[in-house]
Amino acid sequence: MTKSKLQALIESRNQSDLPEGRPNDQVRDILDRPDAEGYVQSVDPQLLFRLIRQADWDEARELVPLASPWQVQVFSDLDAWKKDRFNPSKLVPWMQALVDLAPDQKLRTVVRDLDPEIPAMLFKDGLLVGVPDEDGDPPVEFMNLNYERSLDGQYFLVFPEDEEKAALLRSLLDRLFDVDRVMAWTLLEAARWELMSQMEEEALRWRSSRLEEFGFVSRDEALEVYAYLDPVELRERIDSSDFDEKLLNRVKRTNLPVLASGPTSGFFLYEAMESIAEPETAERVLSEFVSVQNRALLADGIEPGQLEEAREVARRTLGYASLGLDFLSRSDLKAAAELLERVPLRQVFRAGFSLAWKLRKTSLELAKRPTLSLVEGERYSLANPKNAAMLSGLSRMRPMYYSGPGEMDVFQSQSQVDEVATRLAFLAFKQVWLHGIIGVNPTELAQLAYSDELLNEPPEVTYDTIFATYVAHTLIGEPPAIAPLKQDQVSKLPGILRGKPWKDDPIGFFEDQIGPVLESVPGASARFATRWIELSVNRLSDELDRVMDNPPVGMLTAFLLVTEG
Repeated sequence: MTKSKLQALIESRNQSDLPEGRPNDQVRDILDRPDAEGYVQSVDPQLLFRLIRQADWDEARELVPLASPWQVQVFSDLDAWKKDRFNPSKLVPWMQALVDLAPDQKLRTVVRDLDPEIPAMLFKDGLLVGVPDEDGDPPVEFMNLNYERSLDGQYFLVFPEDEEKAALLRSLLDRLFDVDRVMAWTLLEAARWELMSQMEEEALRWRSSRLEEFGFVSRDEALEVYAYLDPVELRERIDSSDFDEKLLNRVKRTNLPVLASGPTSGFFLYEAMESIAEPETAERVLSEFVSVQNRALLADGIEPGQLEEAREVARRTLGYASLGLDFLSRSDLKAAAELLERVPLRQVFRAGFSLAWKLRKTSLELAKRPTLSLVEGERYSLANPKNAAMLSGLSRMRPMYYSGPGEMDVFQSQSQVDEVATRLAFLAFKQVWLHGIIGVNPTELAQLAYSDELLNEPPEVTYDTIFATYVAHTLIGEPPAIAPLKQDQVSKLPGILRGKPWKDDPIGFFEDQIGPVLESVPGASARFATRWIELSVNRLSDELDRVMDNPPVGMLTAFLLVTEG
């Protein structure tokens, strides 16, 4: 299968310093090289980190002692922090690999060349250190603890209960006493006297500086990528002949990996990039994508070392950028490719996110007026399962698209936005019909749902079952109502439905339902009313065709309100 230009560009970006193959194969190929250490130290530290994390740790850990102190520092920067807090436990396996596999001089160099606060915080977090009193006894606070003496006899030590961390600290101390006793003393004294908060603050300052060099920005700056932007206004500006922001917002080429994984087809952004003829332009757009991706990561609180979570954010970034590009170019692939040369991708991304955010805002408004649920613990019990799933996806801080049973996906196209907008409008109409046109308030609805006579469980009382009941009363020749149907009423429905009494004039037949709608909310509401009647009649026909002519009412609770009375 021929690789697309974009696939080749991404692989070149992500694998240029590494052998081909799967992560475990790459690790073995590197370890088999006669110049393995020099080769490892020539690899971009972020690519090396990703390789080690993706491969089996038992094999990949052998690369750690081959890494330079600078690369090990980057491993710590990427993996041992959560926002502005240092997590010593995440550093343990990296340091254990060094202690187990690195030669003396390499271990000494790495420990000394790391930011001094890093090993000091590792000791401070897990080790209680004291010195003998005048009589050579341990401090009073050590008396009831399981303490040990350091190899030089100058310190009393209480190791942590965490066996993995305790094993590392013991083995690291033992080796440091052999190869760098001054450093061992320095770390023990830091554990005695230094304040964790001050060390963490200083280490964070150095880490932030390094991450900025890699293209990561502060979280405050990163959050700007999710700032609302009026997509229509931006499109109008782009359509004007004097719009050209690319030169003012050019992103420098970065060596950061592209985290988006999976097939590159299907996303409008990728298709548009395939249409870009100039390699330099394609590379610049890819760098812009990486920049946006990393801002989204930091804004979502995902650390660079959280690879699985990072891939999810990267795919969502790709989706919002594709949605924005689809909207701004009016789905014209040639126009989209030209637009990428003129408009910063950050603006395109913001336009796409803003389109999804508007849908989220609409869904939250629907939940407030007057209600979408009658069941405690369920946010959308009145909506059908498909609409409930749609609303659940939209309610997220980064709105998602409901693509099928149990499936959420990223928003990526204008057609998805249009579909969801229509479904939200239909749902809003259902609310208006129930609470505005026929005047049922939430209290009355709750009384109906929890009535002892009703055979339906409260979650089965939905807009659709209520409306289907309303339509069923009309079908059997009664005034439309939401009162639950009794056995004798239900028994009439199969024969009536098979006869299709509405013939070629459903609007005329169901005038009692559609007429009040036209009077109250004219316009598109007539279309929704007609569609709802059509869906209700079709479902009643499909469901009742499967049962006997006199179906027990208890079998019908999924699509009609029924009672034994």
